[in-house]
Amino acid sequence: MSIDLSAVEVTEAPVADPDATNADATPDGGQPGAPPSLSTVHDAVAIGVAGERVEVSDSLVGAAAAGEMRAKDTLILVCAAGELHGENVRVLVTPGLAVLIGAVSGLALAVAGRLLGRGRPGG
Repeated sequence: MSIDLSAVEVTEAPVADPDATNADATPDGGQPGAPPSLSTVHDAVAIGVAGERVEVSDSLVGAAAAGEMRAKDTLILVCAAGELHGENVRVLVTPGLAVLIGAVSGLALAVAGRLLGRGRPGG
């Protein structure tokens, strides 16, 4: 199996200002209190996508963080979204799963360190 990536466009969507609130947000030079900004990714490979509202279609996204996300025909590796609405969307790791993987890995390494550390002098 081979994948032709010659027609793939690699982009990165704009990242929202973490200190901004709805009251002082001015997307597109608008007035304070304007609707939340909308980030879109279509037919692309994106490393990271973030914003209050995000639309993704026919894409591969490395990491996505959004208050509301709409996706279609998309693979998302790590997703932290308040609401995710989609059709034919695959999410590989959610924040809860990431915490679980980290806890189990930490416990396994601690046990391995204890067991392997007993054979050393001073251990």
